[in-house]
Amino acid sequence: MFSHPLLQGSAKDALNSPNSLAISRKMATEFFGSPASAIGKTIRYENHKDFTVKAVFEDMGPRVADQVDFVMSWLAYVEEDNGWAKEWGAVDPRTVILLRPGASAAVVEKKMTHFLDKFDTEQRNIRIELALQRFGDYYLHSEFRNGVPSAGRIEYVRLFSIVALFILLIACINFMNLTTARSVKRAKEIGVRKVMGALRGLLIRQFIGEAILMAFVSVLLAMVIVVSVLPAFNQLTDKHITLPVSQWSF
Repeated sequence: MFSHPLLQGSAKDALNSPNSLAISRKMATEFFGSPASAIGKTIRYENHKDFTVKAVFEDMGPRVADQVDFVMSWLAYVEEDNGWAKEWGAVDPRTVILLRPGASAAVVEKKMTHFLDKFDTEQRNIRIELALQRFGDYYLHSEFRNGVPSAGRIEYVRLFSIVALFILLIACINFMNLTTARSVKRAKEIGVRKVMGALRGLLIRQFIGEAILMAFVSVLLAMVIVVSVLPAFNQLTDKHITLPVSQWSF
């Protein structure tokens, strides 16, 4: 479903038994020297249960939301002191489903909303309703209120967007103030050009052109600074921020 490439083993039998385990390239290298050497080997989990490595997957990239080094089967997870995960009120781990091509998520959600009404759940005084959320939306909208996504990392996006707009507003005000201050010095130039026959529209286009040229040079300078500082910033914050120069929207 998530298309993480397998280096060794097959997806069909990677987790076909409670003692099966799929591990990352990094984990396979640290434990056994290489992905190929890890297949069929045993790893002891929490010093009380042995798992057999059935598959090795490629290390997950920095943009993958759920970073893991190993994956066990659902049966093994429930057996390892996680029996609560089988209760109706359990909201973690999340359940991920794949709809058929062309299926309407809204229709599916409507049909499953009151699905639990027909079962005798542990939460007898609470009515549990089910809903769907696009997997790609969960990273930014991971907090819910009354079953509706209400907050999450999107709050940071909004906060920094407001800060960015505020800084841009200050820059625009400063630019206008500086331009107004410089206009006094250029009054003589404007007067001479008007005497020489320059039209009002021509002068307007000149000043707008100068402003656009200055902004363009500023953008280039800012890009050079960002490209130079970004590696150090990523190392300091342990992030993997990149410039999406290949995207037309950027």
